This record gives sequence, structure tokens and C-alpha cells, in this order.
Amino acid sequence: MTRFANYSPLYSIPRENAEFVGWYKGDVLLSSENTYQHQVKAEEELIAKFREVRSDDQ
Repeated sequence: MTRFANYSPLYSIPRENAEFVGWYKGDVLLSSENTYQHQVKAEEELIAKFREVRSDDQ
């Protein structure tokens, strides 16, 4: 259980052929960093978004 007003670390690890895009709350980008410290103020849903990387993109 996370207490409100505390910070919670979020980590993303992209799978092979994927690139991390960012941490989102709805359509709002909160951070484009793989590691993000989020202040918990209420129960909410955050989503880590990734995009597929083709071999010719690398």
C-alpha cells in the first residue's frame, strides 16, 4: 500500500525491438524517462507507453 503524498518509483524496461515513449496519465505525458519518481496524491492509473522499433530504425 502506498500512502498519499509519498513518492513512488516507476521503472520501465522495453522488450527487444521496442523503445520507451513515456509515462502517461490519460493523454498527458508525465515523463519520457525510463525511471520516474511520481508523487502519489490519489489513486490513479499511470501507463508506460512503448513503440515498436524496426531494425532499419536503429
